[in-house]
Amino acid sequence: MQSWRSFVKSSLLAAAGVILPVILLLMLVGKIITVVGKVTSPIAQSLSPRFFSEYQYASEVVAFGVLLLLSFALGAFAQTRMGRSIGGWIEDVFLMRLRVYRSFKEFSQRLIPSQSNFLFQPALLVREDEMNALVFIVEELEGEQCVIFVPSAPSTLSGALFIVPVKDVKKLNVPVGAVAKTYSRWGVGTLEVVRAGSAEPYLQAEERSAVQTPPIH
Repeated sequence: MQSWRSFVKSSLLAAAGVILPVILLLMLVGKIITVVGKVTSPIAQSLSPRFFSEYQYASEVVAFGVLLLLSFALGAFAQTRMGRSIGGWIEDVFLMRLRVYRSFKEFSQRLIPSQSNFLFQPALLVREDEMNALVFIVEELEGEQCVIFVPSAPSTLSGALFIVPVKDVKKLNVPVGAVAKTYSRWGVGTLEVVRAGSAEPYLQAEERSAVQTPPIH
């Protein structure tokens, strides 16, 4: 009974971790569209009064279109040298002071493969009892140790942190989304992730066994 309660609780928490951010995002987009609509609707209505008289949600459509154009313009400007400079200054002075923004940026950076990204590195935990697991390397410590995050299924938004020897963790050259998708499918697709990440996923375990078991003369 206790295990069933724990399962229901973890499932509800995992669902809340997925649904709540989506709801908040939709609410934020709705608010932005409402504000933009109040500014742009009078101008658009004066240019095309027939469109506003025939369509009930004309103001929302216009606001959404203006928001898309504005987002595209800002995105194009952010790719220029001046845009990167201004964006970096705003981020360093204001946004990086917010803990939520720092955490979101660090995680989102891992979704795009890059040589400078080390947070949430997908890896394969190879244990002596052969109870291996797909994990994420969070941080490398001194003394040949590292911090790993072992997600829960089916949501990777919760899990447990462990400190393990570096030799027990094999990095996988796969995106974070591939491992997250495997957990969301209750482990289906693990073999494909391991094969895609490394041609010899169990090499460390074999090397460790060879060291621990001396040859018999």
